[in-house]
Amino acid sequence: MRRLRARVRAGERGETLAEILVTIGIMGILFAAVLGALAVSEQTSDISKKEGSAEALMRSYAEQIQGVSYVNCASTTAYTIAGFSTPTGYTVGPTAVRYWDGNNPANFTTTCPATDQGVQAVDLQAKTADGRVNETMTIYKRVP
Repeated sequence: MRRLRARVRAGERGETLAEILVTIGIMGILFAAVLGALAVSEQTSDISKKEGSAEALMRSYAEQIQGVSYVNCASTTAYTIAGFSTPTGYTVGPTAVRYWDGNNPANFTTTCPATDQGVQAVDLQAKTADGRVNETMTIYKRVP
């Protein structure tokens, strides 16, 4: 019987199983890093888009409040705009009304003084239902 012998040609070298497994492991780590970067990029893009929408929504709401008549010692309900169209997934509205105490420099308190001084700071908030975005703004109402 003749024995079969493997012949190795010059310049040919086989890869070992360990080398192939290490290569596959490195490729897996690189793939996971790229996939993670894509996920972070998508999330950042979503937050940026929602921040822009929330800011535009809040500015629109603030413009509506500027059209509302001044109310002495008003609460937040006085500056809640009925029928304001809010996109799905967003809420917007006043969170607090603070009152000028008449001093200079201006100081605003949460309790209305005995005599309303004619200037109110209305704090607004626009936020998303998923909690990723929370924008705030303060507008000032004064007696015309």
